[in-house]
Amino acid sequence: MEQEVYSQAAYRCGYWIVKYALFPVTKEQLATKFQKVKQANPSTILSDWIRQYFHAHAAKYDFRVQFLQRYQATTS
Repeated sequence: MEQEVYSQAAYRCGYWIVKYALFPVTKEQLATKFQKVKQANPSTILSDWIRQYFHAHAAKYDFRVQFLQRYQATTS
């Protein structure tokens, strides 16, 4: 829940090239950063943590968008 998520590809929207990212914002989400998987944990620990988290909390993200005006590539 704590990880930032970035778009893998840029998207074209008219004259704009757009990339986006999601950033977690709640204290509860940010606190999950310190959870570490241990050798003794079951193989399902990550899905267990996600299920436990969403059973007790909501997730909230900032949606950030980066715009670049489409440019003409020049050759030398």
